[in-house]
Amino acid sequence: MEQQEKLVRFQIEPLEERIAPTVTTSTGTVKVPGPTDFIVTTATNPGGNHPPGHQSVLEVPNRFAK
Repeated sequence: MEQQEKLVRFQIEPLEERIAPTVTTSTGTVKVPGPTDFIVTTATNPGGNHPPGHQSVLEVPNRFAK
């Protein structure tokens, strides 16, 4: 009898479909005078904001910055 009461008390309702927003990354090269250049990677979400932890700046020799 207790088992039947537990089954009746809980109802499962299906939720609407959820779509995860995508994060878009773009990579650019910043040329500066001297032996090194910078490769900048920036990410944006659909709202146009930058999510934390998705930006990086890498200093490389000129020959590797393409």
